[in-house]
This record gives sequence, C-alpha cells and structure tokens, in this order.
Amino acid sequence: MFLKIKNNKRGIMAIMMVLIIGATALILALSSVKLVVNDSQMSFTNKKGGEAFSVAEGCLEESLRQIRINTSYTGETLNLSTGSCIIDVAIDGDDRIVTITGVVDEYTQRLQANITLSGNVITLNSRREI
Repeated sequence: MFLKIKNNKRGIMAIMMVLIIGATALILALSSVKLVVNDSQMSFTNKKGGEAFSVAEGCLEESLRQIRINTSYTGETLNLSTGSCIIDVAIDGDDRIVTITGVVDEYTQRLQANITLSGNVITLNSRREI
C-alpha cells in the first residue's frame, strides 16, 4: 500500500511567492515604523530646543533689565517654571559681554550679547547663538 505522491511544482511556487511578498511587506512596514519613530524624536528634540531658546531669550531680557537697574550686575542663576538659566556678565568699562545658558531638561541653548552702557541707555551691539 504505497501512495504515489505527485510533484506539485505549482503549489511550491505559490508558497514561495507568498513568502517573498510577505517578507517584502514586513520590510516596508518596519521601514515605515522606523521613519515615524525618528520623526517623533526629531519633533521632540526640536520642541525642547525651542523651549531652551525661549528660556535663554527671557533670561537675556532679564539680564538687560538688571544691568539697567545695577550697572555692576555680574549675573546669577534663575530657576523658572519651564527651565533654568545661568547669566554671566563680563564687565569691561562701559562694555558688557552677557553670556546666557538656558536649560530645559537636558537641552541647552547658549546666547551671547555685547552691549554698551551710556548713562542709563543700553545699546545692544550684537547678539548671537553660541
């Protein structure tokens, strides 16, 4: 009682095609997921970097206000609701170099401004990100 098994080449080809199409679909799906995850991470980083920049900008404004009140102001550390900043003011006669480091979580933004005092008038000569 031996059964004769036929070689069914069409069935084997169909299984191979299903495997190839399935593997291709899996690769495409994984690539799409990776792109979405990377995009989410970049958006988060961009958001936190923008927040750190806003904190640094606000602290720069505060440092200018403090210099107007007290011309010998040399800086401080401010803790804000959204982050913190370190203000450092280097004094050279009527010129000041204000360096601000804004921090939100582990994201940091640094600004530097060169200003000149003339009586009660503050002139912002330059401002740049460092």
